[in-house]
Amino acid sequence: MEGLFREINFATVRVLVENNVQCIVPEGQGCCGALHEHTGLTGVEQMRKSNQTAFESGHFDLIITNSAGCGHSLSKSLRSRMRVQDVLTFLGEIGPVPRQRSEGEPCKVYVDLPCHLLHGQKQPGIPHNVLDATGYEWQLAPNASDCCGSGGVYNIQNPENAKAILARKAAFLNKVQEQRVILATANHVCMMQWHSAASTGVVTRPFAVRHVVQLLDPGERF
Repeated sequence: MEGLFREINFATVRVLVENNVQCIVPEGQGCCGALHEHTGLTGVEQMRKSNQTAFESGHFDLIITNSAGCGHSLSKSLRSRMRVQDVLTFLGEIGPVPRQRSEGEPCKVYVDLPCHLLHGQKQPGIPHNVLDATGYEWQLAPNASDCCGSGGVYNIQNPENAKAILARKAAFLNKVQEQRVILATANHVCMMQWHSAASTGVVTRPFAVRHVVQLLDPGERF
């Protein structure tokens, strides 16, 4: 997330601060190890120990993550030590400050649900009050609970299969009638896969890919 979608980290902090949450980024934290775990690389346990040390160095009520895959990995690192929660699940519990949209910016949001959120973290999905707070008309994408083809690093190891999976799932975007469309999800790897739908010709109409927390960001405009 920090390497490829750093703007989402900034958006996450802005949203949490607007919702009266004190945010502290502990020094010493690093990669959660999910990539290494997916690819069978060594060093996962050392990464987990380093993060345990970083997060246990302070007195935190909660560890918030904004990537479903990283959240799943981090929850295994800190199991029984401190609670890890997806930022959208957390915002759903406290009730986020709603965004106000002008009449001149109609846009339809289709929401895709990351596998690591549903199956890894065992969450029922993205809270409806969070999606309502974006101020956009929204609905779940068709087959929203099915894998988009990213599957950790599956899209790198099996690119043709991953493209075929995405093509089936993304076909609806070529048929929607709305002029402005956003595909919103909650995992940066899924976002990369959806971005590839345009570059590979799977989707032939314009659409934007965003993290849901960006749609709540007071400093963001689309």
